[in-house]
Amino acid sequence: MYIDYILIPINGFKTPKILGYKNVEHLKQRLREYGAVFMKTEEAIELPEQIDNVIKIENTKEYKQFKKDRIITVDKLLVGDTSLTKLLYLRQLAGLYNKNKLQAIKDLIESTEDRLIIFYNFNEERKQIAKIIDRPLSIISGDMKDLSNYEKHNNSVTLVQYQAGATGVNLQKANKVIYYSLPLSSELFEQSKKRIHRIRTKK
Repeated sequence: MYIDYILIPINGFKTPKILGYKNVEHLKQRLREYGAVFMKTEEAIELPEQIDNVIKIENTKEYKQFKKDRIITVDKLLVGDTSLTKLLYLRQLAGLYNKNKLQAIKDLIESTEDRLIIFYNFNEERKQIAKIIDRPLSIISGDMKDLSNYEKHNNSVTLVQYQAGATGVNLQKANKVIYYSLPLSSELFEQSKKRIHRIRTKK
């Protein structure tokens, strides 16, 4: 592809101003050979509206106590002696050690027969959620990737660990995502939304 341009003076420097492109169709033809797909702009950006439902879960007394004292015994002794360990254990107390949250996700799963994607952080969260699911289950985590049930069953539940599946995975057969726990990275969170919010999705 060649760019047709002229140089115009701006603040004493000659700056190129693009007038148009040459041989665009030839470039597209070459790219098609490698699987590129070209669409009109309106096709590329026409995505269904995203609907967010926030379900508030009550914190446990253990969470409140640890936030105040930085030390608590649950299944094990948690000591938040640094800011990072305090943050880590608060996240675990909000998810792993919060039975209210586990009950809420069970209610959500039972409320629909649609394919569901559930994002989580910790392996123990995955184990707890998997125990309460009585539907076809798929998992994407740091040590496994099995999407066979996701592909075959309309009512499957897919558990996705952020670091392993928030990017680079296409899950657009599903139209509902549940965030059991949130990542520290806002980029991972935003990327996770795009796993199902893709071109050609209807809802």
